[in-house]
Amino acid sequence: MKKISNSLYGQLIKHIIFSATFSLFLFFFLSAICDHSLSTYLKKTDYDHLWRSVQIERLQKFVTDKHLSTTDLTALTPYLNSSQITLLQLYDGEKLLYEWDNFGDNDTEKESSYFSVWRDSFFLSFADINVEVYIAGANVWKLYAGIKFIILVLCFLIFICALLIFIKSKIKYILILNHEIQILESGDLDYCISVKGTDELGTLANSLDNMRKALKDQAQKEALAVQENQRMIREMSHDLRTPLTSLLLYTKFLYDICPECNTEARNYIEKIDLKLHQLKQQANHIFEYSLINRELTSSLDSPEFFKEAIYDFLSSLSEYLTQNGFRTNLHFKWDESTVCINYDYLVRIFDNIASNITKYASSEQNIYVTTSYDDTYEILSFTNTKKLPSTFISSSKTGLISVKNMMKKMNGKIEIINQEQSFSLRLFFPKTPISQPV
Repeated sequence: MKKISNSLYGQLIKHIIFSATFSLFLFFFLSAICDHSLSTYLKKTDYDHLWRSVQIERLQKFVTDKHLSTTDLTALTPYLNSSQITLLQLYDGEKLLYEWDNFGDNDTEKESSYFSVWRDSFFLSFADINVEVYIAGANVWKLYAGIKFIILVLCFLIFICALLIFIKSKIKYILILNHEIQILESGDLDYCISVKGTDELGTLANSLDNMRKALKDQAQKEALAVQENQRMIREMSHDLRTPLTSLLLYTKFLYDICPECNTEARNYIEKIDLKLHQLKQQANHIFEYSLINRELTSSLDSPEFFKEAIYDFLSSLSEYLTQNGFRTNLHFKWDESTVCINYDYLVRIFDNIASNITKYASSEQNIYVTTSYDDTYEILSFTNTKKLPSTFISSSKTGLISVKNMMKKMNGKIEIINQEQSFSLRLFFPKTPISQPV
């Protein structure tokens, strides 16, 4: 029973009962006040007597105009049907000559509340004699009925407004929950859901808050698991690089001390050395990838012009590629925008790009390096032709993942266009506003 009374349905029923009770009490209270005030006003102004006097004057005019006598009293009926007179009696002394009753019964006691009563009589002149007239009307009742109707409408509006206030409070709470859910959707799991009441909405809000806590705990556990996994990868890659370095030294020594070895043996030594270099390169990529993901936050350098930020890196890259037998085609387009970079990240990015070009690009075709810009980004592009399949070295793409993560930490992004014979990498550096001198 308590559960039902605390539900939205129970609250609505209680609110309806309370609002209806209050509205009825207000109706009777205002009715009593208005009845008393109107009665007092009517007594002070003698409104009822004045109204009967007006009706007698109009009736007398009708009798005079029609030249009616007491034998033509039935001719009064059409006039009375269209008048405001509700009860009329004509007397010749003690003799009742004519009676008009529009009450529907002969109970005249109800007249004392809302109808004109016969506190005094009037005289009406017919063609043959003068008769005494007693009349009553619904004029006072219409005043009371009009006031009652206004009070009823007012109380009904108050009842509706009370219900709307209750409904509005629940809608407002629903909108609050909707706003708080949007905050959770944005990823802020530290924001607490507002829990109000024990009804269905309060239960829903409590469930949402419990879900938020569960998601937060799960996210923390996943973050710890990721950190532990990265630590293991970092340690394993470090442990792997040490014996690989030793093996590379051994193959070098073996190659140097066996000049008299046959060609086939020397070819195998060179293949072993090549594979060891590839393994070491992959270990370096894994180690670098774990370092990038370990750095949860990164500080960016002060804003500087894009050309000044990367020009030295481009010169070094071009020189490095030339020394390794590649031809570079440089095409630069600059504007006066500034960017914020992390110098260490940029060093790693260009190292990865240089390594990927030397391993996967064809030295027989040009390496195209271009800069451009749009309204939001400064863009650095690298395009090369792929090596022939026979000389192609399989890639784990760890280096590109590291580049993507480092660009993301600098609020930038990358775009990769990998076609059958060519490969393009585009780096997007977000522009920063140029500070105006004070």
